[in-house]
Amino acid sequence: MQLILISGITIAIGAVVFALQNNAPVVVTLALWTVEGSLALVLLVSLGIGALIAGLLSSPAVIQVAGAPIAARGTERCQPAPAASLGWPPGQVRQ
Repeated sequence: MQLILISGITIAIGAVVFALQNNAPVVVTLALWTVEGSLALVLLVSLGIGALIAGLLSSPAVIQVAGAPIAARGTERCQPAPAASLGWPPGQVRQ
């Protein structure tokens, strides 16, 4: 937990230093849209969009791996109990 917090603070400090050093205005043109902003803002937004896309693309695999033990436990509950544990010999019909 503390390692994650320290890593997050370090990355945030690095992002602030990066933003302060890269404040030149740039123009981004994508199809019909034209956006003007600082170089740091453009780079950080593109980094964030890339991280979001990577997270969305990898989420099905993460959900599948996380749900595997639950699915395995669910099949054990649905299986019928062996005849020996029911209290009568196998092959006999209980009346």
